[in-house]
Amino acid sequence: MKLLATLFIALIMTACASGESTSEEETIEITDAQNHPVQAPLSPEKLAVFDYALLDNIEALGFSDRVAVTSSNPKPAYLEDSYSDTPTAGTLHEVDLETTMSEEPDMALIATRSAESYSALSEYLPTADFSLTQESPFLSIKYNVSQLAKILQAEDTASDLLRDLDDQRQILQDEAADSGQKALMVLYNQDDISVYGKGGRFGHIYDDFGFEAADPNIEDSNHGMQVSYEYLLEIDPDIIFVLDREAARSAGDEADSAFENHPLIENLSAKQSDEIHYLTPDAWYIGNGGLQAYQIMIDDISKALN
Repeated sequence: MKLLATLFIALIMTACASGESTSEEETIEITDAQNHPVQAPLSPEKLAVFDYALLDNIEALGFSDRVAVTSSNPKPAYLEDSYSDTPTAGTLHEVDLETTMSEEPDMALIATRSAESYSALSEYLPTADFSLTQESPFLSIKYNVSQLAKILQAEDTASDLLRDLDDQRQILQDEAADSGQKALMVLYNQDDISVYGKGGRFGHIYDDFGFEAADPNIEDSNHGMQVSYEYLLEIDPDIIFVLDREAARSAGDEADSAFENHPLIENLSAKQSDEIHYLTPDAWYIGNGGLQAYQIMIDDISKALN
């Protein structure tokens, strides 16, 4: 079966090559987030994109019509309209190479959940991995969007969008510092609680938006540190940010969360001072790394501070 798929892809590649003009395609060399040098086609017409944040960034830059194929996974609500009719090829975790190649893309873009497909895709296509690898979420967005903009020849647009987000981010940093509040980032999943610290997957709260960590000893981890309600009472943060995983998967909101149903919650300072805030689920959980998702994050934090 694998041999047949390989032969099928080879036939597609041969057919594509026979239809190309003899002139050499213009390219640009960029370095992706994993330090792979990538010889990318300049302003490609057809992109295979297997990441929510990349779909977000491509739309923000004005090129959603260039996405020729993507994954079948449910997308963040704010991206559904733009990509509802886009052909799909497998999932983020298991890209269907044969179907991808049948759409004749010029280039593949992957990140995080689809990163394991780099070897398979790069065998046939220029492939860039734009996972979040920098020191903070915003620095990752800044780097990835800047490199993507070079490929799409949209550097001025990217600079304007990044500058606007950075200006807003710095205002929030000042407000968070002035508030003096010690914060805790919580991922809630059907009575399981994980907390995140500086440098973690949801370290935006501290690394980008300037809150002091209620617990500075949380390990830097992609999956967080699993804790109990008793832990929350012991740490007793001034402000709690809750991301409900199930709401993220169902495009729900805070109304769907059972986080506050536990009786110990009533004893938390954050509960008594009305400082438990729910984050927009799909932006934080599955859109992390996107320009539009980051604007939603800024809006969430701004509401909490004001």
